[in-house]
Amino acid sequence: MIIKPIVLVLLLATVAFFSCKRQPSHEGEVYVELKATQNAAGWGYEIYVDKKLYIKQDYIPAVGGGRAFATKEDALKIGTVVKNKLEHGQVPAMTVAELKQLKVIP
Repeated sequence: MIIKPIVLVLLLATVAFFSCKRQPSHEGEVYVELKATQNAAGWGYEIYVDKKLYIKQDYIPAVGGGRAFATKEDALKIGTVVKNKLEHGQVPAMTVAELKQLKVIP
C-alpha cells in the first residue's frame, strides 16, 4: 500500500515542477506578416509588424527605375527574405547580388 502514496507524491511534484517552469509570455517578440500587392506596374509587397504597415515595397529594391516585380512569386520571394531579416534583427535591405542570386533580376 506504500506504492500509491509515492505515485501520488511524484505526480503532484511533476505537476508542480511543470507549472512553475512555464515560459515567459514571449515579451519582446513581434508578429511580422508579408502580403503581396498588385499595382498598375506589376507586383510588390507589404510587411506588417504587429499589424501596422512597416514596409511598402511597390518596386524591386536596390535597382533604379521604379521597376515592379514581374510576378507575385518574385515579390513574395524577396519579401520573405526581407521578412526573415527583420525577424532576425538584421537590416531589411536587399542588394543587387541577392536579387541576382534569387533570380529576380538577370
